[in-house]
Amino acid sequence: MAVITTPAAVYANTYAPVAPPAESPAPDALRVTCDGKALLAALRVVCAVTPKRLPPKSKRPALKFCRLTLSGYSEAELFATDGVTSLRVRVDGADVATAGEVLLNPHELARFCRDSKSATVTIEAARGRLLVRGEHCRAEFDVTESPDALPLPDTGAEFGHVVVANDTLRDAIEATHRATDDETSRYALGGVWIGHHRDRDGSDSVSFVATDGRRLHWSRTNGAAASELWPRADSTILPVKAAKLLGKLLKLPGAGSRVSIARTAKYVKATAAGFELSTLALEGRFPSWEDVIPARTAPPVFTVEAGPFRAAVKQAALTCGDRPWVDFAFVAEFVENRAPYLACELTRETEGGESSARVYVAGADNWPSDSPRLAVRLNPGFVADALAPCAPGELVTFEVIDGDSAVIIRAASLTAVIMPLARDR
Repeated sequence: MAVITTPAAVYANTYAPVAPPAESPAPDALRVTCDGKALLAALRVVCAVTPKRLPPKSKRPALKFCRLTLSGYSEAELFATDGVTSLRVRVDGADVATAGEVLLNPHELARFCRDSKSATVTIEAARGRLLVRGEHCRAEFDVTESPDALPLPDTGAEFGHVVVANDTLRDAIEATHRATDDETSRYALGGVWIGHHRDRDGSDSVSFVATDGRRLHWSRTNGAAASELWPRADSTILPVKAAKLLGKLLKLPGAGSRVSIARTAKYVKATAAGFELSTLALEGRFPSWEDVIPARTAPPVFTVEAGPFRAAVKQAALTCGDRPWVDFAFVAEFVENRAPYLACELTRETEGGESSARVYVAGADNWPSDSPRLAVRLNPGFVADALAPCAPGELVTFEVIDGDSAVIIRAASLTAVIMPLARDR
């Protein structure tokens, strides 16, 4: 029979810690009633850390569980780890009747909450059994592991941090994570590089950069605050899996308005009012990304609307198959005594078929007078990824020099550099 323990003290943390219970309850009892939607939202991010299955001979069978900690009257916390990434998240709207700790399977509990659609969910644990009740349903599970089997990781002492607003960090992650490459042998390309800048006026900003060697996404957040000991940027690379998870955590109702990103000897930690995420930092040298963004003097710049242009890219890429390329041609049709009609023609012609689209260009600057047409061949998936974080009506600019030079896409939250493809492909 499993052991269900009651914590005598709460583990020290930095993210609004759960207070210890005022009185010590019975060691074999636990009871809490949670808001169904809030519990399901917390379980979904926990499930992203907890593996559904472990190898048959795994030495850590407790990794498939998460730990529920209850204390006080309305304080509930879920903790999960996969051995690399660890997560502590607060459950909003909890009414604690009996404090304690228990290990439970988050995938089973999330499925119960999702399918029952109950406004409230009650969780009780006693004598090795876990009882979960909704408004019109119930389920009972065995508790097979002690909470002590899932200890908190020792991430070490922090030696530097930056503090970023929730919404700007969320936009930065959304803008950069698609450009990572987690399948390459160059491990540093499998994460998002985080670097701090202090301008001459004393203001702080944080850059988030990702690249796979063929494209680069850069997002810069202003209004940040950083400690003097924030490490050199080439040693702070957040794995893309953790970056995506952090993006989900930032959308939780109780996430908080500010997020602290800290660095220890081996870990990167993200802490907010409603969660604490820690993961092993990626090792390796990140490319010198600032040299990738070319400095240009008065390049041709075309302004397009993000939503229609992204739809046109997908339409033109219908016949790409396993060879993704589309020809992008910015054209101007001049009519006497009228402003020129500007458009971008997207075409893909192969032996197996043809697809094309035409989209209106809102404006153009520095159009070369000797040519009414500028064409470049690009990977359509890269262009669609650069436009993905943009609002449908957002205006985005394309810098196009010729068919052999990098294309720069600039939006409100990111700058993307995409290398062209050879015309003889």
